Amino acid sequence: MKVLITGYDGFVGKNLINTLKRKHSVDELLLYNRKNSFDDLNLFCNQADVVFHLAAAVRPKARNGYDDNIELTNRLIDCLAKNENKCPIMFASSIQAKDNNPYGISKRSEESNLISYGVKNDLNIYIFRFPNLFGKMSKPNYTSVISTFCYNTIMGMPITINDSGTMINFAFVEDVLDEVTDIVLDKKQKSADYIEFDDCYLVGLGELAYYMQTLKNNTFPQIDRKDDFYLKLKQTYNWYLKNYKMFNNLSCKG
Repeated sequence: MKVLITGYDGFVGKNLINTLKRKHSVDELLLYNRKNSFDDLNLFCNQADVVFHLAAAVRPKARNGYDDNIELTNRLIDCLAKNENKCPIMFASSIQAKDNNPYGISKRSEESNLISYGVKNDLNIYIFRFPNLFGKMSKPNYTSVISTFCYNTIMGMPITINDSGTMINFAFVEDVLDEVTDIVLDKKQKSADYIEFDDCYLVGLGELAYYMQTLKNNTFPQIDRKDDFYLKLKQTYNWYLKNYKMFNNLSCKG
């Protein structure tokens, strides 16, 4: 099986590669990012047995930067159609697709184009609306508040919270990708318009900041959550503790 991954070098892409290697039999990974040409994309679309479409600008500098995401999705569709490749496509969308901000609007446009393509060509399109993901390999000050809190705590930098009572639904990236790959590769369900995730942890930003201090001071939190969020948070924090230097020379503002 040959697996095409667009945006393979991002947070989700890196974790997806680990999940595929750990759980599934893959003959070849066809890895595409912004450094590749559209000729490369066309070649990969000729060879792929399944596509994981993750590539997206989350915080583009240009005002119309989200248009590039839509263009890439349309080019992916065109390349697959040109090669008469009816392989399944997984698309990394977002819960923000329900919102009317520029990012959400662009995600809905991509979803619609992919679903239309799937219906027209009788192939499986899996639209996953990701919640707020956390885990190892996320760049601080970009998409994950948890990666930012971990990095800043380790570096002795302040944590900025506008409202400590703000509640956020988080999901552990490895759990999410276990489910994604099981559905897409093991065919545990047919394609659906949208797939969301039930295994989320509702956490307040003030609570999260408190956990950072317990991790830094190696003390046990006095909050009983009755779930395994803190264990997964600790696993994430320990990864940053071992690997924080890889972000020191990066522009972590996206």
